[in-house]
Amino acid sequence: EVGCHEGRTTALLAERCGSERVLGIDRSQAAVHAARRRFSGIHFEVLDVGLRGELARGLPELKAVEKDSCLGACFVDLGGDSRLSSVLRALAELRDCLPVPQLLVVKSEELVRLHRLSLMPDKQSSSAALAAAWIGCSLSGE
Repeated sequence: EVGCHEGRTTALLAERCGSERVLGIDRSQAAVHAARRRFSGIHFEVLDVGLRGELARGLPELKAVEKDSCLGACFVDLGGDSRLSSVLRALAELRDCLPVPQLLVVKSEELVRLHRLSLMPDKQSSSAALAAAWIGCSLSGE
C-alpha cells in the first residue's frame, strides 16, 4: 500500500493476504514508526514515491523482480485531496518500478473530477482529457 500512513489498511490487507505478501509505504517517518509499533509483523518503509527513483533506491530488492511477474494488487492513497500531478507522478514511479498489478486501486478526488469532466458532452473526449492531464495542460489550452 502506497500512502499507508499508520498502517490500518495495510493491516487489513495483511489479514487477507498474509503479512509476508504485504508492504506499507509512506513518506512520513512518524507515520511509518507508528505503523511499525502497531503492526510489528508487517513490513513498512519510509519512501516518497513522488520523488523520481525513490522507490528503486529505497527497495533495491525490486531490481530482482521481473517486470512481467505477477503483482496481486497495489493500493495508492496519497490523501484523497492530493493534486493530480502528485498522483500521476507517483503512478509513473510505480509503473517504472513494479510489475503490472492485477488490481490497481487509486484513491484520488482529482482523478474522479477528471473522469467526470471527460463524461461531459460539451467537453473534449475522455482520451483528450486524460492526455491533457498526463502532460499537465488544461483542456482550454491555457
